[in-house]
Order: sequence, then structure tokens, then C-alpha cells
Amino acid sequence: MAEPTAAAEIAVQKLAEMFAKVLDEKLKPLGETSKRNDTFFTRLQEVTDQAAKKTDGELEKGIRFARSVKVIFASKQQVEKPAVMAAKMYPDDLVLQGAFKALETQTGTAGGLLVFPTFASEIIVLLRDTAVMRQAGVGVLPMPTDTLAIPRQTAGATASYVGEGVAPVPSQQAFDMVQLLAKKLISLVPISNDLLRAASVNADALVRDDIVLIMARREDLAFIRGDGAQNTPRGMRSAVNSANVQAQTGGTTPTVAQTIADVKNLIKFVKKGRKGLLVKPTWFMSTRSEMYLRMIRESGFWVFPEMNASASGLTPRGVGGVNTGVFQGFPYYVTDQIPDNLGAGTNGCATI
Repeated sequence: MAEPTAAAEIAVQKLAEMFAKVLDEKLKPLGETSKRNDTFFTRLQEVTDQAAKKTDGELEKGIRFARSVKVIFASKQQVEKPAVMAAKMYPDDLVLQGAFKALETQTGTAGGLLVFPTFASEIIVLLRDTAVMRQAGVGVLPMPTDTLAIPRQTAGATASYVGEGVAPVPSQQAFDMVQLLAKKLISLVPISNDLLRAASVNADALVRDDIVLIMARREDLAFIRGDGAQNTPRGMRSAVNSANVQAQTGGTTPTVAQTIADVKNLIKFVKKGRKGLLVKPTWFMSTRSEMYLRMIRESGFWVFPEMNASASGLTPRGVGGVNTGVFQGFPYYVTDQIPDNLGAGTNGCATI
């Protein structure tokens, strides 16, 4: 077979270059289109991320929870999927839409009837700022199930002096179990059609604030005076030892000396019961009790000056956003969930 001549090789090379040039010209528009698509989708992702971050940054806590409640209610009313309804009502809230879509992929359309734990946890945070019991720092125990058993020491070891050759008296701690039962608190909030159609943050805040307020008030009522009946928690008033219930002296018109004696006895009972080891001692009282104690004077001087800024230099409760005051060295909180129409005797309206 004859070898190709130099002229033939040059002709083949030129032909290949020509084909390559033509091919580049034909494919060039496709490459530019691909670049434009890449730029478009990159920019779309950036806008989506920025919108999500903007939505998170601008919304107050609990707003998205209120929105989820409104979306669920509207979806039932309009017979529409919650994810679709979320997109219609809040087109800019990508986080809310994404949550409903994710929930539907896990549990189907019925999943939209659930309230997301992430959003609901914001309500718990707000309750801490509203419910006085939570403000006072009560302990919160996680309950993965409906029951929780906690060991409790009912008797401790003893110590004694002994003589020479005398055997010591043996002693041993004793324990029992405290059984805690979970109680479910439900808030039923009516929403008008006008409020439902309003997609503004102010409308959402109205729903949120209503939920937080009624839940906080009900929690305080249960935690302070609940009797444990009909699926309700047992509050402090029902759990306290009857021997530590101090009867008010002087009826509805006590003297200054009687009031001071009552306060002293309340503190004494708590300290004796706790063997002096006080853990977050706190007063809870009604507005009437607070105003009465703050206004008591004797010989022109405040009887409890720590409750008045003019006498103590402290900011009194309710001024400048201060939610707690100081009474006899202990913080106090005021709530109208302690009734002030209970009368005298053991039905007083102050608790420590």
C-alpha cells in the first residue's frame, strides 16, 4: 500500500480544521444557553436562600406558629392541601411552605393537620415570659412518655454519740417513688374569616398573642391552685403540707403587727420545712395583696420599704419592664390567677 504524500496529509489536516471550526460555530449557541441556565438557577437559589433568611430574621417568635394555625384552619375550610394553602396565604414565607411540603411527603395530606414542633417550641419560649410560674424559674422535666417516676428520699441516716464498747445504732435511708403524669393543655382559638384572610404580621401576632395569653393564664391557675382533678395538674396550694398553711389573722382588716406576724410565719414554715435549704424561694400574690403590702405605713415610714423605689432605691415591679419585685429578701410575682375574693383564714391570696 502506498504511503500518503505530504500534500495529502496537509489536505486532511485542513479538512479537519474546517470541520472543527464549523462544529464550534454550530455548538456555540448551545454552550451560551447552558451558561445562561446555570447562571439563572444559581441566582434563583441565591434569591430563595436570601428570602428564607430574610423571613427568619424579620419574624418574631411565635409568628410562624400562628401562621401554621391559620393555614391549617383555612385548608380545612377551603378543602385544600395545607402546603398549597400556605403558598397562597404566605407566598414569601418559604420556610412555612417548605415545612408543610416536607410534612406531606412524610405523612400524606393528613400531615398538614399537625403543628410543627419547631414552630410550637417558640410558643413555649414566649410562655416563659408570660406565665409567672415559668418566669420564677420552675424546673422543667422532659417526659418522653406520659409517666415519669422519680425516686424520693423519705428518711435519712442518723448519727449519735456512743460510749466505750457500745455498738452504734444502725440507720438506713428510706426511699419511695413519686409518679408524675403528663397533662395535656389545649388552646381553642376562634378565628374570624376577616382575620383568616389577613396575611399581615399584625394579624398573625394577634393570633399568637391570644394563644400565648390564654395558655399562660391557664398554666398559672393550674400550677398555683390546681387540685389535680379532671385531668388537671396539682398546684402548689393542693400539694403543700396542711401544717404549713398559715391562717390570716385580723380578718379583712388586719393590723400592721398582725400582717408582720403573718409574713414572718410564712417564711418560718418554709425554712423549717426545707431545713433551711431554700431552692428558688419565691412569693406569688394577687394584685390586691401587692398593693396592700406596698402601701402599709407606720409612723410615716414604709413597713416594707423594699417594695417601694423611693425607700429602697430598687425599681419596683411593673416599672420599666421589670416583672418581679423583692419582698423580705425574696423575689415576688403578681398574678390575677390567685383570686382576691377568697376571704380570710386559710383562703388568703399570697403564697411563698
